[in-house]
Amino acid sequence: MKVMEPCMIARFSAMRIGFAQLRGALAEEMYLMSNPNTPNFESFDHSAMALPKEWVAAKLEGYALSEVVAHDFAQCTVAADPVLADALLRTIPRSREEDAQIAKLMPVLGPCLMQGYKFQMDAAAVRSYMAQALYRGMAMWPVSNSSNSGQN
Repeated sequence: MKVMEPCMIARFSAMRIGFAQLRGALAEEMYLMSNPNTPNFESFDHSAMALPKEWVAAKLEGYALSEVVAHDFAQCTVAADPVLADALLRTIPRSREEDAQIAKLMPVLGPCLMQGYKFQMDAAAVRSYMAQALYRGMAMWPVSNSSNSGQN
């Protein structure tokens, strides 16, 4: 950020990059580079992952709390349907295809929201958090024992 900030502010004084957006953009790029094709998610135990204890044990408020809620939301959504999350990352941002993929994710989104919390996300935020959760998941999900049956 210290390298990027002077360059961007000098040329575009109104432009700011938040940490969540930067993490999401990096996670998306790293995920797609590591997975040029949609992985066989059936070969992974893509169960929901617990958030780091440090995140949930802390008494957070405001933006910090909303970040934890957003990450929990994304991890739940990606665990429930990693194929749709992957398809979202393979669309062009702000395209009709991106809108269509987010619409397909809608049935999964509602049940993943922490009870008692309300927040709004635009398409870029949904994409950012899904990318982070999917990239983290592919690094952490164990190979499923059931995936080896009948395959060489």
